[in-house]
This record gives sequence, C-alpha cells and structure tokens, in this order.
Amino acid sequence: MNFKKNAIFLALSLTLVPLCAALANENEPVASKSSDNDKSELEYDLRTNSAFLQSARAVVESSGDPDAMSYLKLAESALQEGIKHYNDGEYSLASEQIKESTRMAIQAIITSKNQQDLTIRDYAIQKEMALKEKYEVAQKVERIKKDIPEVAIFIATAERLLSTDENTEARHKVYESKELLESAKDFLSRERYDDSIDNLDRAYKLITDTIKEIKRLKGEAITYKKTFKNEKEELDYEVKKNNSYLFFATQSVSEDDRDAEGMIRDGEALKDEAMAAVKNGENRKALEKLRASTSMLMQAVRTSFKNKQERE
Repeated sequence: MNFKKNAIFLALSLTLVPLCAALANENEPVASKSSDNDKSELEYDLRTNSAFLQSARAVVESSGDPDAMSYLKLAESALQEGIKHYNDGEYSLASEQIKESTRMAIQAIITSKNQQDLTIRDYAIQKEMALKEKYEVAQKVERIKKDIPEVAIFIATAERLLSTDENTEARHKVYESKELLESAKDFLSRERYDDSIDNLDRAYKLITDTIKEIKRLKGEAITYKKTFKNEKEELDYEVKKNNSYLFFATQSVSEDDRDAEGMIRDGEALKDEAMAAVKNGENRKALEKLRASTSMLMQAVRTSFKNKQERE
C-alpha cells in the first residue's frame, strides 16, 4: 500500500512540475498601470498564453476527455477576461487572469494525459477544485477592497453637495448608502464575500443615482461624464473629480499612516503642477497631471484601508 501511494505521489509530482514553474512568480508585485515595460511584458504574456492555449487544445481534443475540455474552456475564458482588463488599462487584473488561464490550460493537459489513471486523475481534479476556490476568494476580496473606498468617495461627494443645499430625501438615501457600506465591511470581516459584494453593488447604484438627482435638482451637469465639448470643459471635470478625491483622502487617511500620507502629498504636488500647466496654457499636460494626481489620491485611500485592515 505504501509503495502504491509513493508511486502515485511521484507520478503526480512529475505532472505538476510545469504548473509549479508557471505559477512561480504568482506572488511577485503586480504590474504598474503607468509602466511601459510592464505593458510590454503583458503584451508578450498575452501572445504566449494564446499560443499555449492552441497547443493545449490540440492535446485535449485528441484525448476526447470532457473534464479536460471543461478546464480548457475555463482557460480560454480567463484569457478573454485578461484581454478585456488589458484594454481597460487594468494591468494588475489582466496579469492575474493570464496566470489563471495558464494554470487552467496546464490542468486540462494533466487531466487529459492521466485519463487512464483514475487515482491520479481524481486527485488532480480535487486539488484543482481547492485551488480554484482559493483563487475565486482572493478575486472577491480584491474586488471588495477596491470597491469600498470608491463607494465611500461617492458618499463623501454627496455629503459635500448636500452641505450647501440640503435635501431630505437625498440625505436619507446617503444614510442608506452608508449603512450598506458598513454592512459590506462587516460581511468582509466575517468572510461572507458574496453578501459584501451584493451590498457594495447596491450602495454604488444608490449613491451614484442620488448624486445625479442632486445635480439635476441644482441644475448642474452630472459630474462623472466622459464626453466633453472642449478642453476647458474636460479640465473643469477633472478638477472637480480631483477635488472630490482629495477631500475624501484627507478625511479618511489617519496622520500616523505614513505611506498613505506620502501618497496624498504626492497627489497634491501633481495637482500643483497641473494648475501651473493651466496658467501656461498647457492644457494637455494639465490633464495628464490631474489624472495622475487623482490616481495617486485613490491609491492613498486604498492603501489606508488596507493598512487599517491589517492592523485590525
């Protein structure tokens, strides 16, 4: 019996060597959105992964194994998600999806190659199911930690708008959004990730609809639009957006959080550069600096939230 177990372990280890190699860098720092080098690496990874999937499909189709084909379809779906994130400039998420695609493709090959040895095959499938569940949880947590500060920023924006023009109905909706946000945080702490995501989605829709209604009643244009008549209108939009992020960042980041405080200072410095560019008539440069400033402020909020979670 021990001999059989050792033989199975050895065989499985040999089949998983490529998988370990492919995932060896999984915990390395994610690609920076602003890095041309990282963008080029992602483009290379996308091409390599696409070619690898073609080879994997040839192996899997020749085996005729339905389980292996299911893994291959998951690999192809992950690649499509990676391409979508890449096109949206979300390079960190794109990188994760490429890794997931590679892992699914390797698992498809393992499953098809070991279809005659049911002991190894079943063990490999069980291990993959456990890994997939862990990966899905990590994806949910990443999404929640990204969405929480974004919803909070919209809430802060709504409160700022109401501070000069009170509206009872809108105030009630802001309060409801706050309750949904707090409950989402509570669900996160209790590892009820689906409930947390559901409440965040509800809070996001409620608070963004509320902001639109406040602006409509005040006769103002909706702040978060994406089409502009001219550069001045685009600059006004970016300034308002930056002001909202700066307001929330300064309110939510504690003074003892040096990392987040440093990001706020960097964001403010970028905004100063943007305003100087406006005075010099360099509107394109100003827009780039403002967007970089807003991105830095958003990162400060996320970093602060992450640090608070780690301290708790």
